[in-house]
Amino acid sequence: MLLTGAWRTAAAGAALFIITATVAEWLMLSVTGEPDLMVLARAAGLSLVLAGGGALAAAAFLRLLGGRRSAALAMLAFAVGMLALRPPYPSAVRWFEARLRPPVAEPDDRARKAVLVSDLPLVWGEGSAARLFADAPPPPASYRAMRKAAAITPADVLSEDALAGADLLILAQPRALTPVELLVVDEWVRAGGRALLFADPALHWAGELPPHLPRPPRTSLIRPLLSHWGLELLPGEPGFRVMRPSSSAMVRVGVHSPGNLRSRTSDCTISMNGLMADCAIGKGRALVLADADLLRDASWFGPGAQGESRGARIADNGHLVSAAAQMLLDGQDSMSASDVRWMTAVPKRDVPLILAGLAIPLLLACAGIAKRLKTR
Repeated sequence: MLLTGAWRTAAAGAALFIITATVAEWLMLSVTGEPDLMVLARAAGLSLVLAGGGALAAAAFLRLLGGRRSAALAMLAFAVGMLALRPPYPSAVRWFEARLRPPVAEPDDRARKAVLVSDLPLVWGEGSAARLFADAPPPPASYRAMRKAAAITPADVLSEDALAGADLLILAQPRALTPVELLVVDEWVRAGGRALLFADPALHWAGELPPHLPRPPRTSLIRPLLSHWGLELLPGEPGFRVMRPSSSAMVRVGVHSPGNLRSRTSDCTISMNGLMADCAIGKGRALVLADADLLRDASWFGPGAQGESRGARIADNGHLVSAAAQMLLDGQDSMSASDVRWMTAVPKRDVPLILAGLAIPLLLACAGIAKRLKTR
């Protein structure tokens, strides 16, 4: 009602651009990661609010301009420019997504205790010697995720005293354990302990560490313990890849030359295409992952400062590791899809189709506005 004639057409065109942009964001959220009815309903509502508010603002603005044809062209150019510049600036996407998916409070159960034995640079992180003197490099995000499940205490030697009061034992590509230490671990787990093991037959991380850091074992040295539990660790396919553990899994894992676990006993269940074994050991339980490179940020971070975010990361290693630790601590039977908050980028093969679909209403709007202005 604010406009008549050409200006009503111009306002309708501007509203169409806004609707196209918001619907595009809605579709992007719908096809990337765990869409549910409530999320889609909030997305539709927010899209309508933004579109309606934008249309009213455009109408009022054009009314104030007093009927100059150049103003309509300026609005058209502004709308096209905003749509063209949106992909390089994902902050708008993060704002839109934050309204639809409020951040879930992460568990921070410091009352639970975990003991860590590892030769990987998990506690202090990795970095150049200069950075070590200037400021400590941050630990990997996977380690920080596990710290939210339990308070982690590093241990150099495994003994009954070291494991006293512990709720979880984490062995991540450790040094060769002595026979006494292997016996301590086995007895502790059989008595009801929970253990999370990372056993990598071909560790890639070791060859990329700075010179000042000690080298972790290039192959797993806890095979005697695995064999005692009825597991066999075989080499897998070389090279880095992002794998989906199963066709129905809502999680992706970035691995580098992972191993392939085989079980010789019914006490161990193999899953994730041989990447994980879930073993009932006496009264206790052990989860074994046949890759330790997955703990490294480079195995799952995307580019840029927001590489860990759901929209940027290429895999979900940190959340998978945290869910595995939480599953052991809580005594759950399995990890559900909701345990890992997942979002993956739109497949590259779908990008041209999406752009083509968005281009059609934009071209129609441009043609309609141009024709209307030309006849005036």
